[in-house]
Amino acid sequence: MNSYIDLNNFEDIPVVPLRGLVVYPNMNLHFDVGRKKSIAALNEAMDTHQMIFLVSQIDSTIEDPTERDVFEVGVICKIKQMIKIPNSSNLRVIVEGVSRASIVTMYTESDHFNAVVDRAPIYDVEESPENSAYIRAVKKEYEIYASMFKKISNEVVAKIVCCENIDELTDYICENSFFSFSDKQAMLEEFNPEERIKKLVVLLKKETASLEIEAEIQEKLQKEIDKSQREYYLREEMKVISDELGDSETPVEEADEYKTKV
Repeated sequence: MNSYIDLNNFEDIPVVPLRGLVVYPNMNLHFDVGRKKSIAALNEAMDTHQMIFLVSQIDSTIEDPTERDVFEVGVICKIKQMIKIPNSSNLRVIVEGVSRASIVTMYTESDHFNAVVDRAPIYDVEESPENSAYIRAVKKEYEIYASMFKKISNEVVAKIVCCENIDELTDYICENSFFSFSDKQAMLEEFNPEERIKKLVVLLKKETASLEIEAEIQEKLQKEIDKSQREYYLREEMKVISDELGDSETPVEEADEYKTKV
């Protein structure tokens, strides 16, 4: 069976469920595949048009998912490279995201999953003062967010600053952020770029606020730790001084004794 057929704007395509990963259009992703159904789906895709549908599992702990265990929205991807991992039956795959798509129906085709998917429409985003304002706002929020995450490179920030396409900008930010799995999936499920950037600004503000609170908590904890360590070192120094002077008790021990008597 041809696994990549255009039927009235629908596409029939092999499926690989992902565990704990969310892929976006234009995103390059590499991952390892070990499940037999997923390997069979990749082999089928390579034998035809090298297109695969990647969709995240709702519960990543499920080893043998069914159509009820994956989200409705995923991404049609082009397989760029697939190699067998030495001394293993697993495969290492590199893909490039092409387009969002929704599952119309998912079924088992021979030894792997296939799905009829509906590719996301292409939105005509107008240049408007409102859209320009949201682009500036999301860039500003991301710069603040990135400053709190040392893992985000200056190269990523520079690319975001230069990007003016709402569709590409929002997906690239989501790809290069440490959002929760559920937040990443929610952003993937928003097809309209204008609505997506509005949600992204709110999400970035929420994330930076949480990071600021975490930083304050860490600072307070560090001060308490420093205080405890300072008190410990002072007590140890007093014990050493007392031993050098030949005193049987340190001032601290003597004070504790009086407290007990009182």
